[in-house]
Amino acid sequence: MRITIDLSVANDPDAHQWLDRIVHRIDDGWHVWDLTDTPDADTIKATTWVSDPGRQGKLLEELLVKSAGLDAWILTRPTRRLRVTAHPAAPDELAPEQASRLADDPLVILVENRHSDGAFVERIVTELDKALRGAWRHVPEPIRFDSVGGKGQMRQEVEKRVDAVPYRPRLVAVIDSDMKGPGDSESQHAQRLRNTCEEHGLPCWVLAKREAENYLPRVLLSARPGTGAEHQKAARSLGQTR
Repeated sequence: MRITIDLSVANDPDAHQWLDRIVHRIDDGWHVWDLTDTPDADTIKATTWVSDPGRQGKLLEELLVKSAGLDAWILTRPTRRLRVTAHPAAPDELAPEQASRLADDPLVILVENRHSDGAFVERIVTELDKALRGAWRHVPEPIRFDSVGGKGQMRQEVEKRVDAVPYRPRLVAVIDSDMKGPGDSESQHAQRLRNTCEEHGLPCWVLAKREAENYLPRVLLSARPGTGAEHQKAARSLGQTR
């Protein structure tokens, strides 16, 4: 996520413990400190959060300098933006404690089968952006796959996760279209899942082809270099669903 930290909380001692937790996740590479709508660096350095030498001011200053150099890069990335503020008034504006809890949540990619479909999504994502190749091997993990009993349960799972937290969860859904040809319609399961996700402002990717197996033949997945037993297990699982 792109995280903006308002001066209203940067100068509030009661908020500092929560901002510290957010910064640790930024330092882990989970998120980016977005400075595009904040004052200049000197104003931020003067806040009680950064200026206190007894806290972690050095780390904060280093991250501040690093983040300032990412401004142009951030503007080109269509990622979710979270504003941490003392006066939240919009869906992705949160008070420090809730913002910290959201920043601690890994991004969950909900699929029908986390082994076969997870292998597909991971392969596609890392081919599109090589920088994300290590995201699934980072400890703690910033991204993880989850699945339920099948397509019919995915919509209910989205509703369950939305109801479990007081903010929009970090959740993406990926589902097969089940289309039998280019002119066919998406399945009812896919349409219902897409509608549910849209109602809650969550991304939903309905595959253009019939199913994930139509994109990546098992033989290519099995031949992928530098993989271990877990990858081969996922490839076998993919082949069994064909």
